[in-house]
Order: sequence, then C-alpha cells, then structure tokens
Amino acid sequence: MIDKEGDEKSTEDRSSLEGGLSAVTPDSQSATLPGNENSPQTGVTPESIKAYLQATWFWQVLGVCAMQKLWTKFLVAVLIMAGIGAFRSSLELLTPIYRLDEMNRTEGVLMKVASKGRNAYKKRIIIRKDNGEQVIFRGTIRSEHTLMKAAIGKQVAVWSQVQYDFIPPFLYERFWHIQEGEKILINYGGYFPVRLKVNSHFEPALLKFFLFMFFVPLIIILIVCQRGTKKA
Repeated sequence: MIDKEGDEKSTEDRSSLEGGLSAVTPDSQSATLPGNENSPQTGVTPESIKAYLQATWFWQVLGVCAMQKLWTKFLVAVLIMAGIGAFRSSLELLTPIYRLDEMNRTEGVLMKVASKGRNAYKKRIIIRKDNGEQVIFRGTIRSEHTLMKAAIGKQVAVWSQVQYDFIPPFLYERFWHIQEGEKILINYGGYFPVRLKVNSHFEPALLKFFLFMFFVPLIIILIVCQRGTKKA
C-alpha cells in the first residue's frame, strides 16, 4: 500500500516537472537571462540631449523667457553676435606674435597656389618637402598672387606658425613669409608691426566692447525674466 502511494506521488512529481520544463520556451529563457531583459535603452539619444538642454537654466532664460517679446529677442541676437566676436578676439589674443626667426621654417617645392578671388584671406598653398610629404599652409595673398603663381614648381622656403580660428579649419599652419632663394614672394616685414599694434591696442579694446555687449543684454534679460516670474 505504501509502495503504491509512493509510486503515484513520484508519478505526479515527474508530470509536474515535465509540465514546468515544457513551459520554458527558448523565448522565455532569453527573456529571463540577466542580459536580455526588455528594459528601455539608457544610451544617449537626440531626444535625451534635447530634453537635457531644455531643462537647463540657460535655455529657460534665453530660449523660453526671452522669446516672449520682440525687443528681448533682439537682445538675444545681440548677445549671440557679441559672444562670437568675443570668442574670435580671444583666439587672436591667444595667438603669439613671433619674430621671423622664431617661426617654423619649411622648405620644399611649391606645388599649388589657390586661385585668385575676392577673399584674400586663408588662401591655401601646398609645399612638397624633400621626403615627399605634402604640407598645406594658409594665409593672406593679395598683390603677391602673380609672384606666387610664377613660383609653382620651384624650391621655396615658408615661415609659418600655428593659427587658431573660430571657423573651419579651426587649426592650421598660417604662412607669413615666403622666399624663392633670395627673392621675397611674401614679406613678413609689413605684417609684423601691424600685428604688434593690433594685439596690443585694437584687439583688447575690441574684446572689452564685445564682452560689454554680451553681459549688458544678458543682465537686462535676467531682470525682465525675474520680474515676470514674480508677477506670475
């Protein structure tokens, strides 16, 4: 009697175990694994970046409060332009002014000179060094364009320094003086005193002006937004 009851109990246990195993499908197994939970993605998405920016104090002031009135929108535009100008002036002041003997000197064959156009700034030239490496320089070419074109394919020496800019390319080698043997193609002698004067007088005054035009509109906008919050 006891053996019969034991057999029946073991049979029930086996059937329940088999039923439980059959209920575990491959999908359910993958769903229960620690690395396969259907949890939401926690990576950085455009929506999360947008939500983060909209929650910042800067956005609440300039992107929401200052957009309520036309004249405060104008102040935001002035603030943005002044910020860009202050950044540009800061880069100019951070760029050291070297004498010619302090600059990088590169010798090689002049391979290419940018075509003449309305904009004389950041013109590109390409020099091929003796080891075959090609180096790109950028700088100002005005009336010297004819001399530079005539020197293509000839051995030249380029004096340059690293230049930072707020528009692409943000970092490049800026040429200041170029010679073909003893023949001067671009003369740094005319630029050096001007650079000294600009960086010692003009750029500091310009930076102060831009900072003034940045902070004054910002303070006015803050006062207006603060009053609007109190009234609400």
